[in-house]
Amino acid sequence: MSSNSNSDSSSKMPIPAEILKAVAQVLRTHCNVTKDIRMDSRLAEDLGLDSVGLLTMAVEVENYFQTVLGEEPENPPRTVLDVVLLIQQRLADRHDAAEPAE
Repeated sequence: MSSNSNSDSSSKMPIPAEILKAVAQVLRTHCNVTKDIRMDSRLAEDLGLDSVGLLTMAVEVENYFQTVLGEEPENPPRTVLDVVLLIQQRLADRHDAAEPAE
């Protein structure tokens, strides 16, 4: 029922390049970012996201990956790399929790 391309994510963890591609798609589609999006791009300074843009990005990324980012309010992601690593960690946590114990 999900519209994203990660319907098989339970069997295969996405690599950072795949996560970056999805984050870039969210930034372009939902946050109207037209600048070049790289791992070292700063969300506010380089991509122009304000508080509404950051919230929109977080919600849309959570929807895309069907996970909760749960970033620390006192240490929010500042770069695209921070977002990619946070998603990667949340997906790994979910994958580990879903694996049967031996």
